[in-house]
Amino acid sequence: MLLSTEQLQFYKENGYLVVQNLFSKDEVKQIIEDCSQVWSEMVCSNEIPQSSSLDKFFPTITGIHKRDANLTKYMLDPRVIEVIETIAGEEVLAFLQNYYFKPPGGKTIPMHQDNWETCAEPGTTFAAWISLDHSNANSGGLFFVPGTQDSPIADNQSELTIPPNLQSVDVSTNPGDVVFFNGNIYHGSYSNTSNHFRRTFLTHYVGKSVEKIAINHHGLIDKYGNKVRRKYNLSPRYHY
Repeated sequence: MLLSTEQLQFYKENGYLVVQNLFSKDEVKQIIEDCSQVWSEMVCSNEIPQSSSLDKFFPTITGIHKRDANLTKYMLDPRVIEVIETIAGEEVLAFLQNYYFKPPGGKTIPMHQDNWETCAEPGTTFAAWISLDHSNANSGGLFFVPGTQDSPIADNQSELTIPPNLQSVDVSTNPGDVVFFNGNIYHGSYSNTSNHFRRTFLTHYVGKSVEKIAINHHGLIDKYGNKVRRKYNLSPRYHY
């Protein structure tokens, strides 16, 4: 098993886990090059228009694996899958891969729960957040609220507050580290007040036992690369 007993216990108690150096420097460089190629093609086609705003010129590329099938190999990387399946307690299905530039001046992502949008039932979602740059509270790093990982999904995410007797924890990462967390934990990221990018390659997963998922996330892929179907979840929560 890739995770130690101590790491698994930390995840169970806190709802997140940082696995250091899961990807090598060369692998991180390759991910950046592959994603930069997709971005370049989007700029050349004017899908991403020229802008003096770094945030607009370097937007989040949602579903980037749909633009370059080669990127699916990172989504289904055996090391990542092993960790996700260990914390999920079952085989998992991947469904979404995003690339974040988070340039200098990049905005805060408010505290939220991932499964509010995904509407995965039963169970929840899981995320593998591959750090491609150094990240901390100054450069747009993540924060979590340990103890909320089993909280029900709140209907109004804009009203999430840290529960009494709990507190947020800032997470710092180095290139190649991967942050794993579930879809119920309260989390977000800070604005980037540094002078460098905070690039991230993020993949979302659900357990194989999931029966329903939001209609825009139904493109499930098993760890062998096969497409899998589940029922659409037409929960009004997604349209809140």
